[in-house]
Amino acid sequence: MVKSRRKGNGMFGKTRKHSLNVSVDKYENDGWKVILAIIKDRELDLDEAWSVKQVDTLLSKWVDTPRNIDELMRVEKWTNLIIDHKSYTTTTKFKSMLHKLKHMALC
Repeated sequence: MVKSRRKGNGMFGKTRKHSLNVSVDKYENDGWKVILAIIKDRELDLDEAWSVKQVDTLLSKWVDTPRNIDELMRVEKWTNLIIDHKSYTTTTKFKSMLHKLKHMALC
């Protein structure tokens, strides 16, 4: 008696468990969590006139939305640099810092 063998579809035949939109949303949510966590950890480094909520709102609005793990790491580095330089205190200083960061390699 000969047994019949079923051939599997392999890696490319499988369907995705989650759509791509779900993974993009995951990184976006993780980006906001990373920004808030960094700001809370470095609360003593913030300018006296600024609260954690104000800085979080500003950075969550203007820092790039991550779509993969590399962009998530970039968000973390951007947040640290912006807090180091306190560039969130004025609009012109903040926009010039964002322009520099977008054109700077953060390795």
